Amino acid sequence: QVLLFDVLAWAPFVLLPLVLGRRALADRWPWVAPVLASVPFFFLARQAMIEGGLGHIIGALPVVQAIVLAVVLIRLVKLEPLEDRDLGRLALVAAAVLGVITLAIPLQLEKQWITIGWALEGCALAWLFLRVRHRGLLACSVGLLTVVLIRLTLNPAVFTYHARSDVPIFNWYLYAYGIVTVCLFLGARLLAPPRNRIQQVNVPPILL
Repeated sequence: QVLLFDVLAWAPFVLLPLVLGRRALADRWPWVAPVLASVPFFFLARQAMIEGGLGHIIGALPVVQAIVLAVVLIRLVKLEPLEDRDLGRLALVAAAVLGVITLAIPLQLEKQWITIGWALEGCALAWLFLRVRHRGLLACSVGLLTVVLIRLTLNPAVFTYHARSDVPIFNWYLYAYGIVTVCLFLGARLLAPPRNRIQQVNVPPILL
């Protein structure tokens, strides 16, 4: 019942830009509102799911939120003319979709998966930056990837997340450090000069 109440409280913010359509293009707030409202909804819905015995599928919550916000994003892209787009608004909604979908990984799992989720998010934002040239996307991508690098190299607690495995190579260290390393190299590849410039540049098809 509490979860249903949370959904009903979140729904008007999501439906507002969908219902207004082109009438909402003159202002940012109808499109920003679903993103902002998703933050308290997430925490309230998460608590309701845990208390309702649904903690074992808690990762479904951000997935559902990502799908809903993706509908808002698709609506915005279809309505907004390509030559006259509000890049700040588009970047915020698109980053929110990527953010909540990558949140499902550390939420459903724990410990080192939080770091892996940050690495995937940083890489996803770098990919998004190639399509939406907004300074905020570049800063968030570089910031997340930097935090991930520091967390796995300067954080001694990472070695206490699991008991030492009897398997010498194929253990959690391999996938934790392996996935993060791939994300760091891919992020560096995506943001390599001159693609790290704010203005549009030619991007090789392999990166698209």
